[in-house]
Amino acid sequence: MVTYEVYSEEEMNEFIRRHKNIIVCVYYTTMSDSSNAIFETLSEKYPQFMFIEIHASGLRNMSPHGTEPECSVYVAGSFITDNLRLDYLENRIRYLLSCKLDGSNFVDC
Repeated sequence: MVTYEVYSEEEMNEFIRRHKNIIVCVYYTTMSDSSNAIFETLSEKYPQFMFIEIHASGLRNMSPHGTEPECSVYVAGSFITDNLRLDYLENRIRYLLSCKLDGSNFVDC
C-alpha cells in the first residue's frame, strides 16, 4: 500500500491565498448525477479553484478568456465506480498540490 502526506485544510487554504488562479482538471469516463454534485460541492468549498471536467469526448468546461493558470492539477478517475468519492477527490487534490514542482505552473504527480 502506498501512503503519502496531503495538505491539511489550513495548508491548503494558505496555498489558495498565495495562488489565486488554480485550475483542477478531473478526468472521468462517464458523466453522472453524482459527478455533478461532487463538482458543485467542491466549487462551493473552494471558489478560488476552477474545476475543468475532462470527459472521454473532450473538455467539458474551458478556462475563460484563455487564462493561464498559476497551477494546474490533474486528477484521474472514473465516476462509474465509487473510487472518486468527494473525500477521495479532495484528498487527491491536496496531495497533488503538496507535491507541486517549485517554479512550475504545472502539477502532475
